[in-house]
Amino acid sequence: MTLTPAVVIRPSMGAAEHPALLAIWRSAVDATLDALAEPDRDKIAMRSQIAA
Repeated sequence: MTLTPAVVIRPSMGAAEHPALLAIWRSAVDATLDALAEPDRDKIAMRSQIAA
């Protein structure tokens, strides 16, 4: 029996998709991490934009 993966992760398409990935991350964090304060979320988001 051969199992196929339920999820396939593709390579990044580069910096062009970073804003969309950041938006997905921010939405997930906003919905699930009450312990992470808004200013901390903003700092993390800014750091990821600088690193891109």
